[in-house]
Amino acid sequence: MALQGDASKAEAALTQLEIASNLKGSASHVTANMGAAYMIQMEYDQAYGALSDASTNDNTVNAKVNSMKGALETKNADYEAAKTSFGAAQKDGKSNINKGLAYLLTKDYTQANNAFDAAKKDEGAAALAYYLSAVTAARQGDAALVQSNLAESVKANADMKQMALNDLEFRNFADQVAAAVR
Repeated sequence: MALQGDASKAEAALTQLEIASNLKGSASHVTANMGAAYMIQMEYDQAYGALSDASTNDNTVNAKVNSMKGALETKNADYEAAKTSFGAAQKDGKSNINKGLAYLLTKDYTQANNAFDAAKKDEGAAALAYYLSAVTAARQGDAALVQSNLAESVKANADMKQMALNDLEFRNFADQVAAAVR
């Protein structure tokens, strides 16, 4: 759920962002970037504070900020806040996966599937989106959807095979998992 990056580069970026913040005041782009850098460093409280302060008239920046806020809110089990943030978030694969997780964890399987279906359209997120759709199907007891979604997940990324074989979410679907990973 977090951003990927090198912590030492994030530290250097934070130094420059703090300088920029001192020169320009609390410019929203600077504050949003500080939030992202704090996320890379796994300083989640500071990240959330910075992202909450990063209000701007730029809808693109707001959408990215809401994606990051939603991810942090999901991590902190504040699922209702996460759903609100994801409602105004960017509509890319990672954001849709995180949105789907917030719904999955609150047992709103219809909305979870809607978000995962949207994420399947993003090639970089498709394998995980299919996998999480299989988890959603397992929680609903739908063996056919477990198998078809796992098969698509493994087709998109062979590394998902081992994950599926070891995942307790599928403990009642051994035949479907075996068929999906062949």
